[in-house]
Amino acid sequence: MHADPGIDLESTEIRADNSRIVESGRSQFHGNVEVIKGVQAIRAEVITYDKNTGLYDAEGRAHLWSKGAIWSGDSLHFNSLNETARLNDGQYWLNESPGRGKAVVIEHDSANEISILKNVKYTTCPVSNETWKLNASAIRIDHNNERASASNAIIRFRDIPVFYMPYINFPTSQKRKSGFLAPVFGTSNESGFDTQVPYYWNIAPTQDATIAPRFMQDRGVLVDTEYRYLNHDYAGSIDLEYLIRDRIKDKQDRSYIRAEHHHRIFENKGRIDILFSNLSDDQYFQDFGTTIGQSSQSFMDRKAEFVYENASYYVSALTQAYQSVNRSLPAGAKPYQLLPKIEFRKKNLPKIFALQPNFEADFTYFNRADSLTSIRTTIAPSISYDYSKSFIKVTPKFMISHTEYFNDDPASIYEDESRTVPVITLDTTLFAERDFSLLGFNLFQTLEPRIYYVYIPKVNQDNLPVFDTGTMDINPHTMYLPNRFSGGISGFGGDRIGDANRISAGINSRITSKETGRQFLAFNLGQVFHLDKREISLPNQTYSKNTLSSLFGGFDLNPQPDLTIKGSFVWDPKQTNFERKAISLDYAPNSNTLAKIAYRFTRAPHKNLDNIKQTDAVFRLPINSLPDTSIIGLWSYSIEEKKTIEAFGGLEYESCCWGLRVIGQRYLNGNKASGQSEYVTGVFIQVRLRGLGGLGKGRDPLTTRYLPDATSQF
Repeated sequence: MHADPGIDLESTEIRADNSRIVESGRSQFHGNVEVIKGVQAIRAEVITYDKNTGLYDAEGRAHLWSKGAIWSGDSLHFNSLNETARLNDGQYWLNESPGRGKAVVIEHDSANEISILKNVKYTTCPVSNETWKLNASAIRIDHNNERASASNAIIRFRDIPVFYMPYINFPTSQKRKSGFLAPVFGTSNESGFDTQVPYYWNIAPTQDATIAPRFMQDRGVLVDTEYRYLNHDYAGSIDLEYLIRDRIKDKQDRSYIRAEHHHRIFENKGRIDILFSNLSDDQYFQDFGTTIGQSSQSFMDRKAEFVYENASYYVSALTQAYQSVNRSLPAGAKPYQLLPKIEFRKKNLPKIFALQPNFEADFTYFNRADSLTSIRTTIAPSISYDYSKSFIKVTPKFMISHTEYFNDDPASIYEDESRTVPVITLDTTLFAERDFSLLGFNLFQTLEPRIYYVYIPKVNQDNLPVFDTGTMDINPHTMYLPNRFSGGISGFGGDRIGDANRISAGINSRITSKETGRQFLAFNLGQVFHLDKREISLPNQTYSKNTLSSLFGGFDLNPQPDLTIKGSFVWDPKQTNFERKAISLDYAPNSNTLAKIAYRFTRAPHKNLDNIKQTDAVFRLPINSLPDTSIIGLWSYSIEEKKTIEAFGGLEYESCCWGLRVIGQRYLNGNKASGQSEYVTGVFIQVRLRGLGGLGKGRDPLTTRYLPDATSQF
């Protein structure tokens, strides 16, 4: 009920079928009586008003409408002077949430928007299916802050008491609020009985935190916290896990921290990115990681990067170091620290007779304890010419890369060295398009054949150290790069610049709907033709002398908006077999249904190694015979080794007022201290009573790490 906008909020309006008004005594109103004062209203069959005391006594289907709730009972007493009301044996319905219930006594202070309910029952379930309810000796509701607190509370499920809490605080609206999130109960062969109770803290509109104590029977208490902040120009997060006196690890304190900060500066032309991570010991993820990917990490990244770019310049400065968490790695296999790495590009230099000059440079100081250290500097001036029409683009380019090494080698193997390499490229792309009809669809197709030629003479580089350089696989992207090695300035490598005399030929095509613009099909094919043999290599590596590279291709098929089929392959023409192939099917008709199936094959580079044949499945599928219930899971299986790599699955039930997950998981736990891979197996249960938990984003301890693309129903 709402007050008439034309009525003064300080005035009182009374409507009734019949009335008997006394000037200075008690007036009575009968039949569909309504009393409206400001944003409040009373309705009953009979209302008596005492002008001297300002008291309204309502009887017969009495209702009170207030800012935060609707109250109902057999009788209602309202003091209009201090704006307080009292109902006996009443019911209530909260305005901003599905919360409702009954109470023996309801006291409401309209002036302060505070309600006190005694001997109260609370639930968010509908009357027809009251699955759970909270019984408490008292509940205090702060309607302005949209919070409620209950004392001596018992949670009853299907009228069976399951949990007692001397005190609980919970939100009364759908807005982001502090409060407990859905707890997780389970057991695993690593830690025994395992319980996690997350608490979401809505610190401010731009800050929040999740504090999730994790009680592990065999280890102790691990406190898991996440703090996040967001502003117009910056954002970041801090994750901290700390276990006091791990009983399995000789009562050793164990910890993990990861902090990120991203800051935009100089009117969004610059940015600063900072990342710091640290583990207390190299077995931390093996013991507390929850996926095979997490448990097999070898390094923790630490870096700070500054980038500035405008129409004329690009400048970046990066410092990067790592914490090694794989004790089996020798010191010489650990990555170098970059202290720092600086890149510079001059853009939009004035043209010289239609020729476009460019200039790039980098400076890197490589450092590693008890090892070779070095300063490597590279400058790379270039000049190019762009010929562009609607149907063709041709870009010839000439570049010279000059690198200087200033080495400090305790072993006296590497001295100061330099290298100068010319690079010539010619990039040509044709553009064609057509309209056509197929199966009643009006379609639009593009066709983009591309030919890329590169010539780099052989310049002996065997005397140069290797800091950040690796061999890149040929694929639809790297085939159009001049250098087959990674590292250094993008496009022409760091410690190695490969000799080349080759032609890369590829074709891309897309088919889209003219009416909707939806892409039905995209595909690509590509191959590299080597005109000379390749001789520059990394230590202990050789290259194939084949004239033709492998043929590679891929496609992206979207026959329906909710169905995507992707595939890729690399085919060796000399061996007439596939080096790699992969195919995946994604089906997502709605937010409740998700199915992904994938297969991938990678041929081993040596006969003494096993090929990789792996299938993956991720799904959330509703069960039609069980309303509001879905089966969720992930399964990764090695066909070659005939064993499961990782599995996760169970049931998820989500109704209007409560939810339940029962989850089992099993995954290979990387390399333990014994050097053998071991399985971690666990079973977990998560229950949520809607309306008793914090409604912020927080962290979902279960499915977000397994089903990141699925919309969580919790």
